[in-house]
Amino acid sequence: MPNLSQAHRLRPNHYHCDMASRYHQIACYALFCMIPAIIYSKALITICYVTIVIMAILLQTQKSRFSFDRHLAALSLIGSSIVLSGINSDNIGQWWHHTVIKLPFLMIPFTFMILKPISKDVIRNMHLILVLVLSISALPSLLDIIQHHQEILDRISRGQPIDTPIEHVKYSMFMAYGVISALLWLVHYRSDLSAPQVKIFWIGGLFLFIVMHLLAVRTGLVIVYASLMILGLHAAWIKKISGKTLSGALVAAVVGIFLLAQTPTIKTKLGYMFYDWEQYAIDGGINYSDSERLFSLKTGWQLFRDHLLLGTGIGDLYDSCHEVYRQQSRSAVINYPHSQYIYQLAGTGVVGFILFIGGFLYPLTRRHSRYFYLLVALYINYALSFIVENSFERSMSVAFFLTFAAMLLSSTKED
Repeated sequence: MPNLSQAHRLRPNHYHCDMASRYHQIACYALFCMIPAIIYSKALITICYVTIVIMAILLQTQKSRFSFDRHLAALSLIGSSIVLSGINSDNIGQWWHHTVIKLPFLMIPFTFMILKPISKDVIRNMHLILVLVLSISALPSLLDIIQHHQEILDRISRGQPIDTPIEHVKYSMFMAYGVISALLWLVHYRSDLSAPQVKIFWIGGLFLFIVMHLLAVRTGLVIVYASLMILGLHAAWIKKISGKTLSGALVAAVVGIFLLAQTPTIKTKLGYMFYDWEQYAIDGGINYSDSERLFSLKTGWQLFRDHLLLGTGIGDLYDSCHEVYRQQSRSAVINYPHSQYIYQLAGTGVVGFILFIGGFLYPLTRRHSRYFYLLVALYINYALSFIVENSFERSMSVAFFLTFAAMLLSSTKED
């Protein structure tokens, strides 16, 4: 039994250990708050970021060990590509606007290197909260569809989206991840779930899947079905499922896609989409949603070809797009390239794009993480959205990706 002097010497260490645990716990609470913040409050997103960073600083003062992680550090290259483009930008105001959106990429990955590895309980609870918050937030949109069905169809036929809590494409992306992550928890991580948690993932995941079809947002639906196909083919390859079983699954998928195309909202959306494309082929389809997207992509590609190495500079990208729109006598609404890939190429050139794509993809090389499938689902989501959306140009979308990516990457490797 230690004497009084020994006990006295032990107290500071116990105190530091207790405070370190408390700081880590507060950081985890901030992670939980990030989910409703992404849906309901941009200000709360900032508060959550600041809280996590402060807790990491306080942990460092407690002599917490900083453990460098190259997979987390790679994410900072995404923000670096924008910061460095300031060298090539004359419009510093616009450059700073885009830099502020990317600042979390420069801070949060290193913050998670200071925090303790995120436990499996926190990761599970984050996904439970995600499914619950998305399900609750979708109820007003669902009631609107039920109560004003014909009015909703008329709006879709004019190219107008159904009202959602946040911008409808980003909302559909988050719902798509909610659906796929719920399925992964039920299939790959079921042993970590209690009976009530299994029910939440089953009911919540199915509910979100149904609501996504009613909202008829193409980006989210493509992500869901592509994720199911990619992860399903991977499972078939690993478990050596027979060709007969796989063929049956593919036939079922084709029939399912045909049937979902008959959903009234989706059918109306497809009708408008084909009409929009016809207008673009005839006269450019000015002020039509898909036509304007296509023109923004064409504009971005032209700017990239004109500025191959360093791009226009992110700060000058809007002005460069404006000049092309003016020359082509387009509408007064100037769009950045509606693709994260082309946006990055046009604004930062080959150099910036290499930094961006390297920083984005390198974390996937961590293949031995327990939660690798969840990380892959998140990456499929964003990689596909980048084709038709500049998803990293919205603070809520950056927060969603960075929160889940950093959390999954910093989890205990062999939990």
